[in-house]
Amino acid sequence: MRNEENFSKQISDVKDTIRWIYKNKDKFDFNTDRIGVIGASSGAHLALMAAYSDNNEFIDSPELKDYPCDIKYIIDFFGPTDLSTLDINNVQWDLEQIINSVGENKDEILNKYSPINYVDKEEPTTLIVHSKQDKIVPYENAELLYNKLKSNGNKSELITLEGTSHDFSQIDIDELVGVGIKMLEFIAKNM
Repeated sequence: MRNEENFSKQISDVKDTIRWIYKNKDKFDFNTDRIGVIGASSGAHLALMAAYSDNNEFIDSPELKDYPCDIKYIIDFFGPTDLSTLDINNVQWDLEQIINSVGENKDEILNKYSPINYVDKEEPTTLIVHSKQDKIVPYENAELLYNKLKSNGNKSELITLEGTSHDFSQIDIDELVGVGIKMLEFIAKNM
């Protein structure tokens, strides 16, 4: 039985997948200049952590450690960017237990696993999609990330949704179509 959670494992999995693509680019004719990552909610959190952290961080597979994990663009749907802004009263019971299990190291853990703390001047182009009605991951997360990316000279776009919740319920069909079109335009422009 483990006494502590390994919060790095999921991030390492994403980064090692990208490293694997670099390792096998000649074998499978991958174009590593066009790698993009997309994620929603916790998937967006993992994608942001993988994209913004340094190549030498979050390595799980020793055979992949010498390969880069650089990407060209990232699409973040409702991703937590600053974990200290989350209200754990709104999360599922098991996630609340995991967060509370870190005890007095909680602030250190929240800081270490907040993507916003990794932003520097060399981030991939980032599209952020977030709703002002999100009760799980406050909209403030999108604004904080967007502003930090811009202040560091990174290319970033923010699409603000007005009427949907964290799980895209109650989304207006016109708003959904608009997001879809903007996302496709973003991908086409960054490929």
